[in-house]
Amino acid sequence: MNGITILLLLSLGMLGVVAQALKKMNELNRRSNGNFSFKNYIRIEVFSLALSVTIVFASVLFIYLVPEMAKAGKWLAFGQFAIGWFGQSGLEFVMGQAKKKIGLSSGATDDELKNLST
Repeated sequence: MNGITILLLLSLGMLGVVAQALKKMNELNRRSNGNFSFKNYIRIEVFSLALSVTIVFASVLFIYLVPEMAKAGKWLAFGQFAIGWFGQSGLEFVMGQAKKKIGLSSGATDDELKNLST
């Protein structure tokens, strides 16, 4: 598949997940005035991150199961990063919409920020 390996596709997808998580951690660190706790973030986001990783692995499987995907060539590499990035941010968006529908705020509450602080 034009020199693109499974390992490269998985790595790029995981890089997308990590980049989105770093973006979110930066935002939370700023909102909590630098009192961000990585340990608490992982504890709260573990299922969201696991779902994003699952999406990345599933997308690589689909690439190899659908022969027509090979026609995308090097765009597959870009696509994998985007899948990782949007897998994480899309989940945050959907969960934010669900919170709005059930009457919760879409942003982090003071209690959530307190939990992410040391």
